[in-house]
Amino acid sequence: MIPFLVADRPVSLSIIKGIALPPNARIGIMGQAYTSKRFQMLFNQYPFGIDVIYPNGQPSDHQIKKQTTKMVDSSIFGKRKCRMSYEELFRTYQRMGASYGIMIDVFRDPEGTLDSASEAIKVYKRGKWTFTLVGVAQGKSFDEYLRCYEGLLKLGFTHIAIGGLLKRKKNTVRYVHVQDEKLLEAVLKGIRENFDPEWLFVLGAFHPKRIALFKEYGVWGSDYKGWIFNYVKKDKMIELIKSGRIQTTSRVACKELTLDDVSRMSEQELRFFLIRKFVEVNVINPLCR
Repeated sequence: MIPFLVADRPVSLSIIKGIALPPNARIGIMGQAYTSKRFQMLFNQYPFGIDVIYPNGQPSDHQIKKQTTKMVDSSIFGKRKCRMSYEELFRTYQRMGASYGIMIDVFRDPEGTLDSASEAIKVYKRGKWTFTLVGVAQGKSFDEYLRCYEGLLKLGFTHIAIGGLLKRKKNTVRYVHVQDEKLLEAVLKGIRENFDPEWLFVLGAFHPKRIALFKEYGVWGSDYKGWIFNYVKKDKMIELIKSGRIQTTSRVACKELTLDDVSRMSEQELRFFLIRKFVEVNVINPLCR
């Protein structure tokens, strides 16, 4: 399966580009429709023209391009949500060079999502778009998800993602946690048994702990927002090394760092190093086994 790293600013692209990809690895980047025109241009040309910042043994630009898939979301969780028309949204997907573009779904509302999907497929079929349109199944229960999925198939969608599985982090506008692990597995199992799709995506739910689950049900890809927060600041890192607690700190994937290593790095260099190492060790390597 392909892990998609959510990116909405240029520095995220620089960090992603510096990930040391093995030859057999694939990685995805999930962009957002509501981003600056500069970011959209950089996303389109990635990996070309992106300053890697602190090289990390990454492949050549041409090799990175071969190993990278780009998808763009309609940003229903953004501060402004998605208020674009489908024509405008699809032009944004084109401008960003997306291989896959996601419809405007309605969180946990299968009826509203199917209404939007009907409009999406009409606009998509009228144009000569170069991205694949992705439908989204929504629901609050197992039965609602399956009915929504079936409805999307009847509308003509060939690529369908599962959405609506996240819950909001307390006191924030961020939706980062899967609200019901049992529902997630039941929906994946139900879709596999009833429809057996060649392509299956799970929105916002990737985590290293779910790799085995996603492989079991043939998930093609899933996106991951929390990847960029897996680091600690320099003073904290020094404290962890001195106390020996570095070995039990989940946000530090490289347990071999020494005080000399850390002292030679700037705050930013250490952050980039730790984030990349987390993705390499906990995301890329398990998927390549």
